[in-house]
Amino acid sequence: MINKISKGINYINLFSFCTLTASILFFFSSVMRISYYVFLISYVLEFILEKRWQNMKINNYRIFFLLLLAFYLLGLFSYFFDDTPIYFEYIINRRLPLLAFSVVGFFGVNKLYSIKYFFNTMIVTAVLTALYLIVYRIGLMEFILRPDKTEMLWNNRIAYVNDHMMFNFYLNMALIGTWYIFSTNWKSLKLWLKISYAVSAIFIMYIVLLSEGRCGVIECLLIVSAIILFETWKRSRIATIGILSLSLIFFFMITSHHKRMSKEMMVSEPRLFLWQGALTAIKEKPVLGYGLSNAQERFDVERAKIEPLFFKEWAKQFYLLDCHNQYLQATLEFGAFGLLLLLSLYFYPIYSTRNSTRILAFFVIGLCMYQSIFDIFLTGQKANIFSMLVIMLFLENDRELSQKTLNPNE
Repeated sequence: MINKISKGINYINLFSFCTLTASILFFFSSVMRISYYVFLISYVLEFILEKRWQNMKINNYRIFFLLLLAFYLLGLFSYFFDDTPIYFEYIINRRLPLLAFSVVGFFGVNKLYSIKYFFNTMIVTAVLTALYLIVYRIGLMEFILRPDKTEMLWNNRIAYVNDHMMFNFYLNMALIGTWYIFSTNWKSLKLWLKISYAVSAIFIMYIVLLSEGRCGVIECLLIVSAIILFETWKRSRIATIGILSLSLIFFFMITSHHKRMSKEMMVSEPRLFLWQGALTAIKEKPVLGYGLSNAQERFDVERAKIEPLFFKEWAKQFYLLDCHNQYLQATLEFGAFGLLLLLSLYFYPIYSTRNSTRILAFFVIGLCMYQSIFDIFLTGQKANIFSMLVIMLFLENDRELSQKTLNPNE
């Protein structure tokens, strides 16, 4: 009886994990909140019924989640050193996913989990969301006939889904997932599934390349080029040179015609003075940083000195405006030590995985690291997706190592 109850809770936990994965694409919603509650409650029940605290051994995976916990605790402990913790509660609450998933990752998930469920959820969510915008919100014929496709997608995505940074990141990660499932399961996939994955990948790429977000477009081009080069290299190193040349030409053609990649747009990019303000503040406390709240206050002072008037008015609608760079943010808050800890969180999953999972980790973590140049990554929804991705990478690495043990000749 207890085994049946435990099995049922395992399925509920897996299902809530998948619904949480799907809901992360959207602005924070009731679906995400309910998924969170169900996931955490079912996880606690699993933990108790399966007695996961027994026979615990420290391994590479658990070291990573201890580092993730340390990153969260740095922010928590900074409260005692903040002179005026105005922003402390707001910021630390947005980093709660790091606390939750550091515990989940440390003790592990149930045996039903598979990276295929995770990536398939992302792929289906990405495709259905894009179709929802095009078919239902815009209208299929209007989308096909009108030339301003980027603007139409932009307006409807902001109104009904999410900002371009999260949207494009999610779709690009789904693109990586499509490639991984395609390449690792090619022989076992039925023809209709191969066609479905191929069409999905092309459609996702098309949607991202239509985006107004420069970061997402460049990410997409880099991912597709890297995948093509990697797959070509495995088959013919000579052909790789030709593919590389074509990739560079295609990359230049796309980026040179993107509206937000003109010289004028790049010069007026707000991130430039946001980064400048952060760097100025960092110079005063480069070793230990300011702590969560004081870092934000100091950044606001430096930003105000150099931001243009139009941006100053636009920024009034936000309770808090960060520096849009995870590396600078970590250094602002915790100094050089914070930056080193952040880099360890990014490089450790690549170091700790093997074989094809290491290649996947290189793509996944590489995308996270690139995104971190232009966005605060270990906060809010992105903290969720990063933690979940690493859990799945370690799970897949275990599966691959077990398979190698059982079939050493493969």
